[in-house]
Amino acid sequence: MIFIEILQTIKNAITFLDTWESEVKNLTIAEAAFLSKDTAEGLRVTLQSTLDIIHLLHRAGYKYVLTAKVNQDKLEVSFVSSL
Repeated sequence: MIFIEILQTIKNAITFLDTWESEVKNLTIAEAAFLSKDTAEGLRVTLQSTLDIIHLLHRAGYKYVLTAKVNQDKLEVSFVSSL
């Protein structure tokens, strides 16, 4: 089933990111060969949030999740304009 394959691909990406980061911490690879801490954490949060949204919508009966339609642009605009 494609749904399960997509979820597994996202989980694999999180595992890859974790492994890659641990290789830097273990000095297996140079720190310059890894992402910045903020970028790594942002990517990890995005991947996990995508998994959570897909699970939530799937349980609610949705057959498809168009992740390209999920963004926070309006939230960012309202936040920035309030500064």
